[in-house]
Amino acid sequence: MSSVQITVLVNGEWTTRSRDIHAVLAANREAEVEEKAPETKLPERPPVLGLLSRTALRSPMIDWIIPARVRHRDKNDVVFIGEDFLHMKEIGIDGHLRHVATKYDFGSRIRAIRVFGEPRKPAPDSSQIKIEDSESMDTEILEAIPPQVLVLTLESNALMFLYANEHRGSVSFCHRTVPLPPGTSFLEQPGKHLAVDPRSRAIAVAACEGVFLLYSTKIMSKWREDAANGIFDSTPITDERAYRLDHGIILKMEFLSPAPNDDDHVILLIIFSMGGRTRMSCYDWDASKGLDSVAIRMERQPLHKEEETPLFVVPLQQSPGFLLVAEHRISLYQDILSGAPKRELVPIHDEIPRYPGSSRRKPLWTHWARMARNWDASGRLDENFYIVREDGVVIYVQVNPATHATTTSAGQFQCTVDSAFAGLDVGKSSFALKNPDVLVAAGDMSYGELIKIGSWADESRKRSRAETMAFEYVESIPNWAPINDAIVSRLPGVQSGFERSRETLFITGGRAPYGSISELRWGFNALVGASSDLPDITGVTGIWTLYDSTYDMTFFLLSIPLRSRLVHLDINTFEVAAISSEDCGLDLENETLAACSLMSRYPVQVTHNAIRLLISNTNTILTCEKLVEFPPERPVLAAALHSQYPLIVTATRQDSHIYLELRRLVEVEGDIVFAPEITHPLKNDPTCLALIEIDHVPYVFVATSGAELLIFRASPEGFALVMEERVWGHPLRGFPVVCESVALISAGSAHGEYELVCGMRNGTILILSLSSLNEAAFGSKFQIDSRVLKTMGRTSPRVVQNDSETSSALVLCGSDICRIYYGGPGRSDLELERVWFTDRMKPGYQQSAISAIIQISLDEHARSELTGPRHLLAISGSKILIAELDKEVRAVPRRLRVAYTPYRLMYSNRLRMMVVALTKTRETKQKVQNKVGSRSVRSLIQLIGVDDESSEMESKAEEHSEEEDKSEDNMETRRIAGEYALRRNERVYALFDWTYVDQQGKKYGFVVAGTGYREADRQMGRLLFLRTRLEDHGKYTFIEAKVKELDAPVYAIALYDELRIVFTSGSSLHFEMFSPADRRWCSVLREPKVLPSAGILITVKAPLVYVSTAQDSILSYSFIDGGPGNRYLETVFSDSRQRDSLHHLIITLPPLDSDKEKHNTEKSSSSAPYPAKPATVPESHTLALVSDKSCSLAGLIQPSQRTFKSAAPTVFEATLPRSVTRIRRGHIRPPWKRTRLSLSDPMAEWNNRTGYNPPSNRLINGQAATDHDSDPIASGPGVLVNDIIGTAADGTIFNFSILDAPAWRLLKLLENLLTAKHATKTSSGNHKQKLQKSLVKLRDVDPNQAHGGHRKATSYHVNGDVLSELLEQGCVLENPSSSILFSLVTEDCEREVMELFYECFGAVFVRPTSASAAADGNDPPVLANGEKPLALPSRKEPPTPTREGLEELNVENLSFAVRLIFLWLKGILDPVI
Repeated sequence: MSSVQITVLVNGEWTTRSRDIHAVLAANREAEVEEKAPETKLPERPPVLGLLSRTALRSPMIDWIIPARVRHRDKNDVVFIGEDFLHMKEIGIDGHLRHVATKYDFGSRIRAIRVFGEPRKPAPDSSQIKIEDSESMDTEILEAIPPQVLVLTLESNALMFLYANEHRGSVSFCHRTVPLPPGTSFLEQPGKHLAVDPRSRAIAVAACEGVFLLYSTKIMSKWREDAANGIFDSTPITDERAYRLDHGIILKMEFLSPAPNDDDHVILLIIFSMGGRTRMSCYDWDASKGLDSVAIRMERQPLHKEEETPLFVVPLQQSPGFLLVAEHRISLYQDILSGAPKRELVPIHDEIPRYPGSSRRKPLWTHWARMARNWDASGRLDENFYIVREDGVVIYVQVNPATHATTTSAGQFQCTVDSAFAGLDVGKSSFALKNPDVLVAAGDMSYGELIKIGSWADESRKRSRAETMAFEYVESIPNWAPINDAIVSRLPGVQSGFERSRETLFITGGRAPYGSISELRWGFNALVGASSDLPDITGVTGIWTLYDSTYDMTFFLLSIPLRSRLVHLDINTFEVAAISSEDCGLDLENETLAACSLMSRYPVQVTHNAIRLLISNTNTILTCEKLVEFPPERPVLAAALHSQYPLIVTATRQDSHIYLELRRLVEVEGDIVFAPEITHPLKNDPTCLALIEIDHVPYVFVATSGAELLIFRASPEGFALVMEERVWGHPLRGFPVVCESVALISAGSAHGEYELVCGMRNGTILILSLSSLNEAAFGSKFQIDSRVLKTMGRTSPRVVQNDSETSSALVLCGSDICRIYYGGPGRSDLELERVWFTDRMKPGYQQSAISAIIQISLDEHARSELTGPRHLLAISGSKILIAELDKEVRAVPRRLRVAYTPYRLMYSNRLRMMVVALTKTRETKQKVQNKVGSRSVRSLIQLIGVDDESSEMESKAEEHSEEEDKSEDNMETRRIAGEYALRRNERVYALFDWTYVDQQGKKYGFVVAGTGYREADRQMGRLLFLRTRLEDHGKYTFIEAKVKELDAPVYAIALYDELRIVFTSGSSLHFEMFSPADRRWCSVLREPKVLPSAGILITVKAPLVYVSTAQDSILSYSFIDGGPGNRYLETVFSDSRQRDSLHHLIITLPPLDSDKEKHNTEKSSSSAPYPAKPATVPESHTLALVSDKSCSLAGLIQPSQRTFKSAAPTVFEATLPRSVTRIRRGHIRPPWKRTRLSLSDPMAEWNNRTGYNPPSNRLINGQAATDHDSDPIASGPGVLVNDIIGTAADGTIFNFSILDAPAWRLLKLLENLLTAKHATKTSSGNHKQKLQKSLVKLRDVDPNQAHGGHRKATSYHVNGDVLSELLEQGCVLENPSSSILFSLVTEDCEREVMELFYECFGAVFVRPTSASAAADGNDPPVLANGEKPLALPSRKEPPTPTREGLEELNVENLSFAVRLIFLWLKGILDPVI
């Protein structure tokens, strides 16, 4: 009998069975008779979605640090090199680093890097001043090529010469590449080793084994001369040779220095392993004769057995000798060219590691740094180095060929160190050798440090020699890698100085003993240098500075409701002292409205009842010289002063009338008097009054309770109104908004640009762009070019004017402190970033709410612990904080230090603490003397407090021992609220917090942990239910409520509902339920679900259970509850391919436009007068983001109905530079990052031109018609989700956004255009070929052209790092035609490309005028003047306008599109941290 194979659905799974063919036919006939609908349907077409990725934070892991002047001889650049990027910084005269530029577009990993160029040498004179060698550096001011160039080898088989150019503050990188010959294998691919001759006459590139290349090069002066003559594409290479080292594994390669008078001698040292022995060979040649003269001077010389594993070579500068640093010793080699080198051991003090239990072996030496000395002036040949060990120990080595080498202990870094270590020169081309030695080390799995040894030349503080030569901390180098786990939380219930309004990202980072839990933040770092507690200053509303010339002191006047306080700050010691009213002439019994030192000579205080003019006097501080009193019936409501003008502006109330009054200080016969006042009536009460300076002319700004913004020009003739603006809070609701504070920001007189920043009562700031005011100074009206509204929070923001720096201001709003400033040189757009207060001694410092703040200027000649141009004085509660403000925006992590290595993290809302799994490593000492101790490793579960050090828990701990609390280790210990030790070799894989309520209403809370451990040769697991109990001393103890032993590790746990959990044990999926009556767990399923591989992550959205597996991507199951004995998990979907999964995220997408249009079409096509079923809204889609170990991130759409194939369609797939280990969502983006365009914004201008109103589901740059905070995830038209964060193990933070089809197509078009333009710039060929290639064709950039075969899923990925180039130029609102975006779509493109751009832009921002209107059955909209709106070109029906018409369309409308796209891109590309 014949049989067939059929597929049958059994218990939710498709299985194959054999059936008789006749039985199958009979069953089919019966099914046709019954007319049953099939259970499964054909797969539906998935929606078109795109993924936008961008790098929010690059990896903090640094491989090398190289000092190199790659911009100019006067620039002390320091290059930090990572895996595939480099950061260029500059060290200032104060020893601090400043970020300059970043290059990350190498396209491959960096294998090695060196400096090509003449080194800086001290001049042989007695002035002890370092100067440039006249022969090595060109003295021309304008240099085509800088003094030094970076040489890199890349994994893409390229040798790159890289340097930087700086023009008007903007830095760009220039590079020349030379292809390297491909090797027969990766081990024989040149590039692993790189060496540069110290006199820049040759370069050597070597593979791991067998092959090395020699390049003969031009000297720097010759290369610079060629570049000056217009040969810019040249490289310094003149000749090359390839050499083989048969059966040799190359370990180290360095050029050695010949004798000082031997100008043409080139010496290359190669250390290699051959035949089980480590050997060295020496090659030398005459540079004047070229590589033809290469000869082997010393061949295969064996090294000592204890040097068979060399760590690095330190070449000497005065002779062809070197230091060979091995694992256990350092040797000095000399007379290399003789063929029989002399070897001498360098004595080293074997310093015991501070943390001996952190490793099984002794720490190794990792790198070295040469320090500049001026020994030539005294005829000495000494050379000086610092050598660092991986545990941070540093030794100082001094080598003299005649007197041998000596070493001394220099100190120790508070971090672990790898190869990223360097010594830095402080100063420009000529600088004093009296400056200290500055060393920098980027931490290896810990924070790095920049330290100094010695004193600054102008340092006034007297110290002993021991104190002077000790390591002194300057600043830290952040390194939060590696990231083992990450969570996003708002920390509900945590006691802190403010209430968190948004979530934040917490990560585990570092390795013992420098492990930490870091809260990643982005903004300006304000490093607190000193603080003082004054108990009676709570509620300060304003701060002003007053200068007393007699005492040469600066005082700070604090305004508190109903009173004032005067304090003095000593800028040398940063001590704050309060001044009583008896010791000064100020009125401290009333609230101060304004205060200032007019013209830097006349201190003035204004209160509600008087104006006081103060003078310097030897009897008292700031004696009152003149007094203007106001009667009680005419109080002062507001006052304004300006330090540059002798003007006093007040607003007074007389009965029901409000008057604006102006007083001027004038000098009459040597006496200062008040000139007659000038008055002007106001209609409403003033809510803000300020004196502002525009084009060196004083103006009076007045905001009233009637939502008016007024600007008057004050003159002896009276007040002249030059600007009047009425503000409406919401364009739809129409209620007015009042301004309560203001600041004027200027980009500089050369630009003539001014921004008026107004703090509004509804929690927003209004930014008014004012045009050049040359004509307005004579009475003309001010012109407002643009109005931008940014939401700050739920309270009224306070804008603080910065008198010492007119290009920025400070904004206070609740717990947020922000700095608003111009984006950079030549840029006219304003940036708004947060300011984070940090404490060097307390890495876990929790910033409290700031009630008042002011930026101050310290005496630049007084060197103190705080150095730099920007300092802040802030009031936080009862504390006065003095902090140094960074110049650059960067990551500002808040670190909660732990003594061990954290690897799992969870926040418990119930306990209000972090639950952390850590690995504890310690050394146990033996009782027998002279015996080596043992090393133990054990995992712990700890409860760690995340509030500030002043929390109640820590205060209780402080009562036990004040002595111990001063230690750093005890500070870390005090954060630990509880600890549970696991078995040896047991590891925690999953954590979650579970709470249930029994029948009596009593709550029980448990910390549930899934673990794994090895027993014999088997992997076992446990499921732990741990209760916590608070003890009397404030600590928690863990109690094992239940322990479930399993035969495989528990990798994942998730809560299905209050009483049911889902967890994996190896490749088994368990579903269990807790019975409160029986107080025990029982299985819900008859047997565990068997997975194809181990389940590593579970997400539950009942009734669906999503499981990521180690080798088979993601699986989705639906729990079918058919009653007792009939409960099972039914497969919903799986992935179409196998993936080594790392993490996943389940996202419910909002309804798409395509779904709504389909839904509307189905409703309109129905001919029945009444629908058979009630109308429903279009269904949402469920998207699964899956990351794997192959650096890919895929998006799978869950089928909305059951299909025959269980594989979910892949809608997009991104190939990232690093694997994403965690994917999270969070409401982290601050409201001002979701830019709100209102009033006269570009979108409104476009709508006015086209007669188009955006549909309700569209957002204008992140702002819907409803409340601003109601939609935290959207950030513009077409952006469905914009709050996805991904972390990588190396510390990289990614941001991801989900795009709809129109937004993806527009962004992909822009990315393709940028890629195509860059390709034409770097293409080779003659001039005619380049012109033909430079014309970008439609087929090269159209996103739809890449839809075919394997590339379809990957083509839906948009690289936001490429698009970020469009934002580098800054704001284009004033002149869009000069922007990169404008030229991108108009220059060197086919006409069809521009038509496609218009189509894509219209699909995102503008409703089509013909097709959509016909589809909706509506007439096309008509403008108010009766004209029809502008119709954009359609790709389906392309218009045939004349060339002149197309150009007119570009000029007239492309500017609007560019302005809108720029603001749209800025909203979606801003990092979310």
